[in-house]
Amino acid sequence: MTARNGASRENRQRPGWPPCEVASLVEDAGWVGVWVLGPDGHRVRGSSAFNALFGLADGRDHAWEDLASAVHPGDRTSFREMEASLRNGLSAECEVRSPRGDGSCAWIELRAANPRFDGTAAFGAVGIARDVTLRHMNQRSDLTGQARLAALIEATAAVVWTVSPDGQALDMPQWLTLTGQSHEDVQGRGWIDAIHPDDRGRVEAAWATAVAHQASYNTDYRVLCADGVYRWYNARGIPILDPDGEIREWVGVCLTVPGRNRYLPATPPAPSPVAPATDNSDREITAAQVRGARSMLNWSAGELARRSGVSASTIQRLETDTRPNVPRPDNLAAIRAALETGGIEFTFEPDAMPGIRPARNARR
Repeated sequence: MTARNGASRENRQRPGWPPCEVASLVEDAGWVGVWVLGPDGHRVRGSSAFNALFGLADGRDHAWEDLASAVHPGDRTSFREMEASLRNGLSAECEVRSPRGDGSCAWIELRAANPRFDGTAAFGAVGIARDVTLRHMNQRSDLTGQARLAALIEATAAVVWTVSPDGQALDMPQWLTLTGQSHEDVQGRGWIDAIHPDDRGRVEAAWATAVAHQASYNTDYRVLCADGVYRWYNARGIPILDPDGEIREWVGVCLTVPGRNRYLPATPPAPSPVAPATDNSDREITAAQVRGARSMLNWSAGELARRSGVSASTIQRLETDTRPNVPRPDNLAAIRAALETGGIEFTFEPDAMPGIRPARNARR
């Protein structure tokens, strides 16, 4: 509730009260009601819209206390503060709830002026009432959305970040908590200092490409956390554009990546009691061999992804690639190790296509 300075001397001395009918055009323009409090301070005459807002019977005057009773109990203090301001010759306003028949409440903004004040206890006022329920619903919806986002971030152990159009750090408080870096440390591209040295070149190249092409950003890297341990995170970001199509800012999230050995060379399997005569461990397996090995083991792409620690999408890309080599040798090594552990032996016989066969003494 807020109070304003008292009405001018001219208004205080102006005789008579404007009838509610004068405000009919105002009511027609929006959900606004007009009300007049008589100089005795006890009787209220409201327009039809005003009475409808508070659930009062139309076509007659009401006691001031009837109006107070139509206000939600939790807001009556604000209502009484407005009343006190009017009694002191001040203009005032407040927002109150009024219960409806269906159990909900309407939010109503009340504004009133005391146009005539003679220093006695008797007072009068003229005012308007406006339905502001939609505004409060939107505010509540915004708060609910923020609460849901905060809960989602906490549940996924996510780090949310925003950076400038040219890729410079802006707001990264969760990153600071994760890494222990200071606000000054992350300015510009200082946040990259918290990334494992072996990953920085790849991360910088991916980020520079995204910024240059206004494209989405998605990469994995190891972060030096505040406890001194490197952990894998997947970072994703998108540009937020203004109406002219220019980047206003970048918004992104970092999510923890299950499995601490992602992108690291897989541990080779223990040597078989009966080793092949030729060591083919340095030969890269082909897409056809991966497809055949999965088929022989009756594994889905998802099962191979689970056993190898390589994403299913990477496996699917590998199996549809007609080239003998793949871009990331460590992924291929992890896939080969998983299939060999599952009981597959990869063959590379002279003058023959690379093949597969069940490994002797294989364990499924």
